[in-house]
Amino acid sequence: MGNVRSLPNKMDELAALTRHQREYRECSLLLFTETWLTALTPDTAAELDGFKLLRVDRSKESASPALKKWSEEAEEALKDCFNTTLWDVFSDAHGEDIDSLTHCLTDYINFCVENTVPTRTVQSFSNSKPWITPDIKALLKEKRRAFVSGNKEELKSVQRG
Repeated sequence: MGNVRSLPNKMDELAALTRHQREYRECSLLLFTETWLTALTPDTAAELDGFKLLRVDRSKESASPALKKWSEEAEEALKDCFNTTLWDVFSDAHGEDIDSLTHCLTDYINFCVENTVPTRTVQSFSNSKPWITPDIKALLKEKRRAFVSGNKEELKSVQRG
């Protein structure tokens, strides 16, 4: 996660890092704030190989990104999808072409996810932070209440979690 203060001028460096440094290449998620992207910035200006781009650009209006709602039921449905897949068909069709096989498998896995994991739309505003979950909000509220009360022992207890 990083506050990049303009993403477009850092894309070459990020592309090199995700290609050559294991810590970046094996990340499940790269999160950037203050990208300074606008509606006029095409997605191609912020895409990285091996990562799916999800943009929530700041605007005067609120945004409503679609998020996957993972649950045990969705996970089981996805497992069932994968368990009934004839995986040999993929390797037979692509032979030794690892890039083509990787692309095809990725497309298939995304297809399975799209068809088994429900999507929900989330109301998001320019000042909201997507990593602030309801649990974190409750903890921050409890911490603020303990601070305002002046009870140092309670505040220490809340801070320790």
